[in-house]
Amino acid sequence: MQGVAGGITLGDLGYQGRQRAEECAAEADMFVFTRAEAPAQQLLFTQVREAIETTFSQLWYRFVDQVFSRSWQGLWNAIQLKVIHYNLRHAGVLSA
Repeated sequence: MQGVAGGITLGDLGYQGRQRAEECAAEADMFVFTRAEAPAQQLLFTQVREAIETTFSQLWYRFVDQVFSRSWQGLWNAIQLKVIHYNLRHAGVLSA
């Protein structure tokens, strides 16, 4: 495949269509792959989507009531620290 050095992205039906695929390829050097383009891969899409939604849910739970920043820089730093903490816990480097 030419022009996919940036990787392959699994997208929902909102990313469907040639124009959207060309935009993603031009802006992020990515190939967008949707359910409509690969009906035989339904299980893969379901598993990936479940993992993403679980991760977002866990991050939302951590952020929702624990960000007390008073500026954009403070909010950005808090988000970065929480994501780093989440990744370290997920990798088993830190314990709960």
